[in-house]
Amino acid sequence: MFFKTSLRRSSHKFLLQVSLPLLVAICGCSKANDAATTLGGQTDKDVKTLELKSTWKTPCEKASTLLEVFGIPSQSIVFDFGSSHSSTTKLFREDNCQTPVISIVENGNFSVGDKVTDNVYNLNEHYNSVAVTPVNDDGMNALNTIQACGFTDWKTGQAKDVTAQSSTTPVISRCWIKTPRDVFDIVMITGEQIKLGLVKDGKDKTTPEKRPTEIDQSAVLTK
Repeated sequence: MFFKTSLRRSSHKFLLQVSLPLLVAICGCSKANDAATTLGGQTDKDVKTLELKSTWKTPCEKASTLLEVFGIPSQSIVFDFGSSHSSTTKLFREDNCQTPVISIVENGNFSVGDKVTDNVYNLNEHYNSVAVTPVNDDGMNALNTIQACGFTDWKTGQAKDVTAQSSTTPVISRCWIKTPRDVFDIVMITGEQIKLGLVKDGKDKTTPEKRPTEIDQSAVLTK
């Protein structure tokens, strides 16, 4: 078994009797205010959703202690915030994320929620399926040796949908985080990088009440 350690202003119209020069000035301000409105309030969610729609990769990070026991010391994750949504976790034999041996792909959807602070928004993710693929013989042998997800017939390059195994088996025997599942996160979007919420003090992203309140400043995701 293996585990993953596992974001109108209402406008008011005033009828004013003013001179032509002042009216022109007011019209100019109105246009500026309209432009600002398209970047704030409700429409800001759409702007941030468009900014988020890309693929974002985590830095190479240490895998869980259990994975290290099985000779898999590092991992990286790629989030694809497209029209659909996926998260691909790759597990590596080296501690520098050079040669992937196993790939885990989760599919679902996402939405950007309310603004929290400047550039930080609620991020809601839903995953409805998960599949595991040994990407080379090392990965195949590792999965067969530990009978990952209850299977002993893993083959290089062939994916297995393990959604049922993640959802129906006891916690200790699960081969992945329970799926389907929801993730209640926050995201900071700044140009060519994003940062996600910090898991801390019980804020583990499993319920709306457990949504993080702080950004994890140590993990920068890049395109």
